[in-house]
Amino acid sequence: MICPKTLGVTLEGMLAIYAAVVGTAALIWQIVIEVRRRRTQVEVRLEEGMKGPRIAVVNRSEHPVRVVAGGLQANDAPSVGEQPTPS
Repeated sequence: MICPKTLGVTLEGMLAIYAAVVGTAALIWQIVIEVRRRRTQVEVRLEEGMKGPRIAVVNRSEHPVRVVAGGLQANDAPSVGEQPTPS
């Protein structure tokens, strides 16, 4: 085991390094949480309705979201309004 005195580090110095590491980790964690909180989170579900299937869009964000376009896509087919890409 390496003794701190042989490295020229005092107990106060080690405590300061520990506090700096913990403080930096806490700051990074708060930034990650804030970025996730502000991210737009919209949930889209296809539900069975009385008159047939319906699309439900739920905003899970803390800020308002405006839907300006939508479309449907079948398996192995281009979406509605999308031009097929040449092969």
